[in-house]
Amino acid sequence: MKRFTLGLALAGLTAMAGTAFAAPLPEVVIGPGTGAAIRTPYCQAFNRVLDADTCYVMTGLYYVEPGFDLTIQAGTTIKGHKATGGTLIVTKGATIHAQGTKQRPIVFTSNEPAGARAPGDWGGIIILGDAPANKVNPVIEGGLIGGTCVAGVTT
Repeated sequence: MKRFTLGLALAGLTAMAGTAFAAPLPEVVIGPGTGAAIRTPYCQAFNRVLDADTCYVMTGLYYVEPGFDLTIQAGTTIKGHKATGGTLIVTKGATIHAQGTKQRPIVFTSNEPAGARAPGDWGGIIILGDAPANKVNPVIEGGLIGGTCVAGVTT
């Protein structure tokens, strides 16, 4: 009995050590980038999956174009880049698939270090749909006009 209990305790410590000292996830920059290109919105005109084994840094205005999907796996972290106002815009006709779980939530946060994060660090998530508006070409909060993207700008 003692031998069995000790074996379970060692197995538990080994499992905890593996998660407590896990290497940080690789970071991938998505969007127009941090250089001069940030003035041009990024247009995702293809289906994309954001994997949970990568941390994404979203820069500038990131549009998911009509007819295309953005799938975000459970457990994925996306950091909005403060200096470029990282913003995710899902346009009318585009689809976002994002379903986290209690154990593996999808986290959207600022790319600022913990303790230095503040409201307004990034632009957030904007989902455009079919709701009626009382204006032609309404200005979306943050200054986006009509939710359009410059065609042909993809990476």
